[in-house]
Amino acid sequence: MPATLPAIQRCYPLINLLLFKLSWVLLVWGQASGVWPAVLLLLGSFALHPARQIAFRCICAVALCGIVVDQMLSSAGLFVFSSTHLPWWLLVLWLHFSLVLPQGFRFLFALPVWLQNAAGAIGGPLSYWAGMQLGAVNFGVPTMSTVLMLAAVWAVLLPALVKLVRWCESGVKGRKPGAVMLLLLCSTTLHQPEVRAGQDSLLPLGQATYRFLFMDIYEASLAVSSKDFSFPQTVPFELTLTYKRNFRKKSIMAETLKQWRLQGIAPQAGWITKLEALIPDVQAGDALVLLVDANYTSHVSLNDTPLGSVSDPAFSKAFAGIWLAAETTHPEFRKQLLRGRP
Repeated sequence: MPATLPAIQRCYPLINLLLFKLSWVLLVWGQASGVWPAVLLLLGSFALHPARQIAFRCICAVALCGIVVDQMLSSAGLFVFSSTHLPWWLLVLWLHFSLVLPQGFRFLFALPVWLQNAAGAIGGPLSYWAGMQLGAVNFGVPTMSTVLMLAAVWAVLLPALVKLVRWCESGVKGRKPGAVMLLLLCSTTLHQPEVRAGQDSLLPLGQATYRFLFMDIYEASLAVSSKDFSFPQTVPFELTLTYKRNFRKKSIMAETLKQWRLQGIAPQAGWITKLEALIPDVQAGDALVLLVDANYTSHVSLNDTPLGSVSDPAFSKAFAGIWLAAETTHPEFRKQLLRGRP
């Protein structure tokens, strides 16, 4: 069982998406009769989630936002249900959508905002139209007018929900969720700064995009503890890689070992095992963070979920050195991160 669970979690985005699709059929087709089976699917998907605390925040925030929007549309006469309140099946559907958006639909997070607008304008109305065809909902105005209004709403709502998920994943404190949701709905271009607990003293230094041929692989940003940063002498520092594509763990492992080999670094005893524990599968939009603290201990996290730590200064210097060492195979990339520092 211990070996099976990580394997399931590696496949979780696909499992999550399939469970949502099944839940959608149960709820839209069966409506009230599909609520309890869909709830069981929702609980199962939540139980398999690799970061349940983050998932719970997303469920609370995203579902609340979506339910409020649908209730407003229903009150305006766009939707017609048997009662003045939203039916239970629709509430459960929003709960499950809130769980699938950060995982099964993670590819949306890497899209520019205008493509998120387009995806929302197409996908949102299409889902409601399918529900209308199956008898789950009636439109209070002509179908074409309803579709156009839903397209306008979802063109704004989907990018706003993506930003809301990022806010939930960042663990930002001191902001009221209701106020944040209102701001997100008013402007999909609003930027919410990401704050990592305990790292407020780090200063942003440089940014760079790593490309292979014509493909963007990830965006990198470096935050340092001193304006006179020099690698590897100056610690702590934090390197963030925001991926633009999906990569399997074994591919990242292989590339790491390749970079060490090209830099003339021979992995010491135990390094490969440590890498196995630190490196995950990544999806487009995921942020993989390497924090090297004042003791040269490496702390790795994915979307603010800790993956592990290695208290070996030589390992930390070799790992961060893939990007920051003078021997890096991508000197121009390093130059942008260090803003021209030696």
